[in-house]
Amino acid sequence: MSQSKKQSWMEIGVNTIVGFILSVGVQLIIYPLMDIPVTMGENISITIIFMVIGITRSYLIRRAFNKWIN
Repeated sequence: MSQSKKQSWMEIGVNTIVGFILSVGVQLIIYPLMDIPVTMGENISITIIFMVIGITRSYLIRRAFNKWIN
C-alpha cells in the first residue's frame, strides 16, 4: 500500500523535527571543537537551510518511489 501525500508530509515533518534538534545539538559540540565561531542564531540559521533542503529532497524522493512502485 502506498503512502498518501499527507502521510508523506507527516513522516517528513516528524523526521525533520527530530533531525533539527539533533543537528543543533551536534553543532553545539562540533563547532567549538573545530574552533568555528558560530552564534546560536547562526547555528539555527544553518540548520534551517539544511532542513528546507532535506524536507524537499525527502518529499520528492518519497513521491518518486511511490509513483515507480505503483
